[in-house]
Amino acid sequence: MLLAEEDCEAIQVLADSKKLQKCIVDNREGKVTYMCKAIKDWEEENIAIGEKRGVKKGEKRGEKRGEKRGEKRGEKRGVKKGEKQGKDELLLSIVSKKIIKGKTIPEIAEALEMSEDVIARIYRIAEKQIQEKML
Repeated sequence: MLLAEEDCEAIQVLADSKKLQKCIVDNREGKVTYMCKAIKDWEEENIAIGEKRGVKKGEKRGEKRGEKRGEKRGEKRGVKKGEKQGKDELLLSIVSKKIIKGKTIPEIAEALEMSEDVIARIYRIAEKQIQEKML
């Protein structure tokens, strides 16, 4: 659709858009403007802007979700690690007390209902700690 210059100005004022004004100027030949092309160009620019805004919003939401998931996973791992460390320290403490009482590896393994191999490893660690405390 071809429009005269004054008609284009009226549309510019009604639309109140600098981008539309630029599209109209870009599609002007002399005193005539290809208005359909100008409006189509303006629409495409607005769609592109909307898409960019949508992508930014989506990225921000994704980052927030990712942070929350990461925090939850990290917290779970930390709790599990802390629980394991606490159990290990408790077992080490119990074995240390039994060593001080003069118990052997087989006796400790039987009392704690654990394998002698596991108790032997803990026994060596506990013995070192007891010796270090005595120094």
